Amino acid sequence: MERQNSELLAAMNERAQLQLRLQQTVEGLSVAAISYYVLNLIHFALEGLVELGLRIKPNVGVAVCLPL
Repeated sequence: MERQNSELLAAMNERAQLQLRLQQTVEGLSVAAISYYVLNLIHFALEGLVELGLRIKPNVGVAVCLPL
C-alpha cells in the first residue's frame, strides 16, 4: 500500500510539473501575441500621424517601443 501511494504521488508530481511547463509556455506565447498586437496598433497610430503631416518614420517608432 505504501509503495502504491508513493508511486501515485510521484505520478501526480510529474503531471503537475508537466502542467506547469505547459502553463509557462502558454503564458510566453500570450505575451508574444499581445506584444505583436500592441506594436501593430502603435505602428498604425504612427502612420496616422504621418498622414497628419508629422515627419516621423513609423518603423523607427515601433523599433523604439519594442524594448518597452
